[in-house]
Amino acid sequence: MRRLLLPFAVLMLTVPLLAPRAAAGAVPAGAAVVVPAGAAPRPVAPRLTELPLDSSAPAPGVSVRTGNGGRVLRLFRAALPGYSAIGVTWLPAAAPDQPAAAGPAGDGAVRIVVRHRLGGAAWSGWAGMDPGDTEPDPSHRTARAGTDLVWVGASDAVEVRVTVAPAARLRDPRVTLVDPGRSPADTVSTPAAGGPAAAGPSVGGPAAGPAGAGRSGAGPAVAGAGRSAAVRPGIYTRAQWGADPRLMGWTPEYAPTIRAGFLHHTVDTNAYAAADVPAMLRAIYAYHSRTRGWGDIGYNFIVDRFGRIWEGRYGGVDSAVIGAHTGGFNYQTFGVSMLGTYSTAAVPPAVLDAVARLFAWKLAGHYRDPNGSTLLTSAGGGTSRYPRGVTVAKRVISGHRDVGRTACPGDRGYAALALLRAKVTAIMGTGLLAPAVTPATVGHLAAGPRLTAALWRPSSWTVTVTADCPAAVARRYTGTGTRIDVRWNLLDGAGRRVRPGGYRLTVQAAAAGRYAVPFVGAVTVLSPATAPPPPTGARPAAGPAGYVPIPPVRVLDTRGRPGGGVPLTSGGRVDVPVLGVGGVPASGVAAVALAVGGICPTARNWVQAWPAGTARPVGSVLPLATATAAGASSVIAVGAAGMISLAAVYPMTDVVAEVVGYFPLTGAGAVPTYHPVPPRRLLDTVAHPLGPGETRLVDVRALSGGAVSAGAAAVSVNLHAGPGRAGGVLRLWPADQPRPAGATLRYRAGWTQSARALPALSPAGTLLLRNDGPAAERVFLDLGGWFGADQAGGPAGTEITMVPRTRVADRRFGPSAIGTLPVTGVAGAPPAATGVLLQVTGLAGVPTYLTFSGTGRRTPAQDVDLLGDAWGSNLVLSPIGPAGRVSVFNGYGTTRVVVDVLGYLTPAGPG
Repeated sequence: MRRLLLPFAVLMLTVPLLAPRAAAGAVPAGAAVVVPAGAAPRPVAPRLTELPLDSSAPAPGVSVRTGNGGRVLRLFRAALPGYSAIGVTWLPAAAPDQPAAAGPAGDGAVRIVVRHRLGGAAWSGWAGMDPGDTEPDPSHRTARAGTDLVWVGASDAVEVRVTVAPAARLRDPRVTLVDPGRSPADTVSTPAAGGPAAAGPSVGGPAAGPAGAGRSGAGPAVAGAGRSAAVRPGIYTRAQWGADPRLMGWTPEYAPTIRAGFLHHTVDTNAYAAADVPAMLRAIYAYHSRTRGWGDIGYNFIVDRFGRIWEGRYGGVDSAVIGAHTGGFNYQTFGVSMLGTYSTAAVPPAVLDAVARLFAWKLAGHYRDPNGSTLLTSAGGGTSRYPRGVTVAKRVISGHRDVGRTACPGDRGYAALALLRAKVTAIMGTGLLAPAVTPATVGHLAAGPRLTAALWRPSSWTVTVTADCPAAVARRYTGTGTRIDVRWNLLDGAGRRVRPGGYRLTVQAAAAGRYAVPFVGAVTVLSPATAPPPPTGARPAAGPAGYVPIPPVRVLDTRGRPGGGVPLTSGGRVDVPVLGVGGVPASGVAAVALAVGGICPTARNWVQAWPAGTARPVGSVLPLATATAAGASSVIAVGAAGMISLAAVYPMTDVVAEVVGYFPLTGAGAVPTYHPVPPRRLLDTVAHPLGPGETRLVDVRALSGGAVSAGAAAVSVNLHAGPGRAGGVLRLWPADQPRPAGATLRYRAGWTQSARALPALSPAGTLLLRNDGPAAERVFLDLGGWFGADQAGGPAGTEITMVPRTRVADRRFGPSAIGTLPVTGVAGAPPAATGVLLQVTGLAGVPTYLTFSGTGRRTPAQDVDLLGDAWGSNLVLSPIGPAGRVSVFNGYGTTRVVVDVLGYLTPAGPG
């Protein structure tokens, strides 16, 4: 049993606690338990019964006797609902941020003994119960202290005696009985000793929470990873032991790294059967989360006597989840508890082997030496040996008693630590220590970054420099020893200076056929921030314009030509000719429709585009929402010398820009005008998803129900994909033209995304839609209007007048909220405007959508789809409502909406 080593005496009887389940029912290590047909893991809700044991207000079954030896509180309750585990709790007396100076009763002595009746049959012997030592740090401590929870098996009566010395205080003592419930899936397969769990790996929560976000070493294992400590052992999930998520009261918290691991034992019977284990874990979970008020089970992992590893605390087994296992030292550590009592019983080989595999995997992934020491800072409180703020050096593999006033993990468990370290060392073989790459950002002509690391045993190592885009090895260094210190001089293997962009420095090491977990450090090699003198020359005259679609013409590709060959970076600018390029006339053009794609941005980046020769706009940006490739569209007025300018907000990204149409001034002759129509869904593939590589014909003229004229040259449509299964590319183009190389919409897995497109129609009024993704997807297409000559007898079209890009709103909208925004009054706005061309950018905490209208109501078509926690943008053509305002509807969550006016729609004049 575990005993708190405190100044007051905790008296214990030596009679062992009896387990009602016969030891013959136990499964030997290495045996298998067959899962009944149809049994599947499911949440099981434990039942907690609390019985007050208070001398001030005796409850039924409670008696109080006072003598020279102090007070004796006795609780006797028969005919109870069935239960299988017992704990005793009370209100603590110690200050939460200091080590406990006394036990549950303050300065006196307390003795707690208990016995239970085995399902209407005989009573067990009396057994002592110790105050528990597993606990959260003081900042998370709640009102109840208590003993360890003890597993007794199926019982229906209980007797508890608490002897309180005269000088002692015991506030609000209670007896907690736990019925963990049962499930047919409790009899899960037992793996062979030392082998992986049949259930396979577990995630249990976020596969890599915030703890993993900044850690570079989470990359793939090196060749030969079957001999690497990075191989995760088989871990049974919380779902497999029936964890009920409704019992959770805390949101998982994460540390940036793991510095050490602590070994514990649960102080339970060692005579449990394999099928008992899920119920035992549910009982601990219920007692820790609800009775003790910790919101979850305290341990990160539990290992049973058969060598099975079980996921404990929620948050992801791969992550540095902060547990409640070693009060004062939960931060940057993990806790592994052996299910049972190892004070006098030896730790079974199957248990030690499983614990060693678990420690090797966790320590290797955080670059720790299993035989080394580390510095830990105490949070104080509870059973901690050290006051808050004291920093101590402790072994990377330690027992709970090394930092706590406790006997945990038992004398035999603590004696096994030396063998555990040896086993972990053999499994790991070698490992990196404190790997780092500095600086993370360097200039193109700088000395270059430096990679440093130590190895806790002599090893051979390789440092590989790899370009992100395109992925290719640029340089490789090799060596042997216990130190790595490599300065990369920004040259490739042939001695040529590398191109600016993102690079990764990966160090791999091996010794005696064992491989360390690779470390990957990211480096950004900056482009020169070139900003040539602004171009001069006349700008096209402002005025009403129509729209003419053209086959996409690439006007910029920073990876080569046209453009210059270096990525865009903050502080730089590139000026791009658009007049007279491809199908764009050399004059008489007010603006161009531009599709911008970001390729391998080194951060979540933004691209700005504006008329050349004018001031760079403030805050007018197109977001590149992903770290691999993204796209956005806009309409940009033509600037000086027939050019537009582009720049990146952050370092650094390659950019591809294509002109997909132009807006000719109506004074130059008859041009196609815009005819808005009520929003209409042309296509929804929900019943027949668009398969990978599938191309589908969209008969726009027929699907519009007559809304699109036979003479329509192009349409304004919003293309949506999602929620995508795997991510991919959608292309939309006229059915009589070749498939374009550029994407209309790049979509990510799991989200609904959209892009405004202004494609030409074939003479038959048709488009082709293709999914270049690896999975079938739901795709829908919403019609907003068409471009072309007026229909006979129909309403006249509208012309588009560009104005200087002007911000009219930056505000937040709540869920299912409708608001209005003023859009008139901008300098250069025509007084007779009936519609407005907007660039809408949004940031949402959860996936949502925005709709715009002039009616004050939500429209059936979605204008902007937004990912969760990522900026998104789209073009919007909206009617203007009363008082010069447009209505905005936000679907879900609270969303920041930024709206810029690009131009206005006015009725077309004669001719």
